[in-house]
Amino acid sequence: MGRIVKLHQLLSNAIREVEVRLQNGRTIRRPVNMLIPLELQQQPDTGGDQRITDEPSDGEDNSQHLDPRRYNLRPRSQRITTAIKLAHVAPTSAYCS
Repeated sequence: MGRIVKLHQLLSNAIREVEVRLQNGRTIRRPVNMLIPLELQQQPDTGGDQRITDEPSDGEDNSQHLDPRRYNLRPRSQRITTAIKLAHVAPTSAYCS
């Protein structure tokens, strides 16, 4: 993620390239078509003194309300495992002189 700090325009005022400042402080140049916008939602400031607590306010356990499956993944195929048993073969004296 990063923040656009400078726009590079052509003579026709078309923006073709931007400079992006990354979280670590580096500045890179990228074409506009390689950027993905991040949609941010701003919450209105209520101005009240609200504190976030880790404890539920109604005394219920919040873990029951969480979705047990975190990701919506496709079902996995069954793995077929085969085992091959190899017999130990010792050299015989018929081939040894």
